[in-house]
Amino acid sequence: MAGNYMNAPSPRLAWDRDGSILVFISTANAVTAQAAANRRVVNSEAEDFIQSVENQKSFAVIFPIPTNAVALFFAATYAVTYDTAPAWTVETSKDTTNGVDGTWTTQYLTNQTPMSVVKPNYRISSNLITLQDNSSSRDLRGIRVTSDYSYSGSSVLRLKAFQIYGEPANSATPDRLDFRSELTDAKLTPYFFDWGNVPRSSSEDRSFRIKNLSATLTATDIDLYVEALTPGVPPVDAMHTISADGGASFLPSQVIASILPGALSGVFILRRTVPSNAQVSVWSARVAADVNLWEV
Repeated sequence: MAGNYMNAPSPRLAWDRDGSILVFISTANAVTAQAAANRRVVNSEAEDFIQSVENQKSFAVIFPIPTNAVALFFAATYAVTYDTAPAWTVETSKDTTNGVDGTWTTQYLTNQTPMSVVKPNYRISSNLITLQDNSSSRDLRGIRVTSDYSYSGSSVLRLKAFQIYGEPANSATPDRLDFRSELTDAKLTPYFFDWGNVPRSSSEDRSFRIKNLSATLTATDIDLYVEALTPGVPPVDAMHTISADGGASFLPSQVIASILPGALSGVFILRRTVPSNAQVSVWSARVAADVNLWEV
């Protein structure tokens, strides 16, 4: 499905927009929350970065709901050359509220220098950090990464990417939507919307439905669309349109009036149309379904 690059091991979390919090943490455990714009930078595929201040050697993402995590990718550089190779530690917590408190379990420790370039490294499986396949990776409330490096001058860290693969845990709230098969109630594979190797001047369709997982609430006024954190020129999200009428017409977005508790929507068709002048690179976009109102 993914052509020259990996199939995603799990859905890539949209943690920049789902209520998660990104923080920098100092060596004195002072926590600095990052703005929404910074969350989007770090969860994108661009080569932009956000910068810590002096002695902030840790960063963490705190989830709004219990989350099962499978793997992650991160890229970072430094404002100055470090004196010794850093030891990067990845930890997970089931009960943190701010990235410092709670109980933490060490998942991964390495002396390897982190990736400094995001593309195409984020789509190469050997560059992912695979988390332990046990309870320490389930029902998580946070993931923290710490760099223990020595330096002669500034300790400023430049964080370029932090991408997490996983999905809501069974204990998470059921009042949410999920993408399902066109024909059955089966969940889509994590790479269903991966177009693989895509030539210019080409088009392809994928059909799907949306399920309301809530047992009691109706999802009302749902916006269905495609967005790309790294837009490209021409924009990658604009290369996608959606049909709600069996392919008779395609629009940049669709509005779903409502989906009853436990029910499936009608079939939608996602169409990819790549123009002749599309930039040749590795690109990512995501299909979003935003519920504006939950009703009893």
